[in-house]
Amino acid sequence: MGLQDSSKPNGGDAADLASRAIDKAKKNGRKDAGQEQEPDKKALKEALAGVVKVLKIESEAKDAASTKIKAVGKKTGFLASVVRAAGKAAMAEDESRELVTRKAEQLTLALEVVASYAK
Repeated sequence: MGLQDSSKPNGGDAADLASRAIDKAKKNGRKDAGQEQEPDKKALKEALAGVVKVLKIESEAKDAASTKIKAVGKKTGFLASVVRAAGKAAMAEDESRELVTRKAEQLTLALEVVASYAK
């Protein structure tokens, strides 16, 4: 399989392929309950400022969480990945705590096996 020949029906240059992709995207929007929704560029443009604001907040929160997790790891002697996993397990909903506890217990057993295997 090589580059497509522009003389073939499915071939074409990059501009032609991009044009067809754009035409297809204009026709095929998001599906909601089986109904296709036509993309609304004006509505997206109006909403983008809010999306950008939320993404910036998300990025700042991720940076703050990462800094805090690293600091806790340094203070406690645990790897940051372990601190992150413990934090996620601790924030689990009450109804799923039993499942989280069971997974933690099994993971502990599995890690004990790995630790003894490495010796």
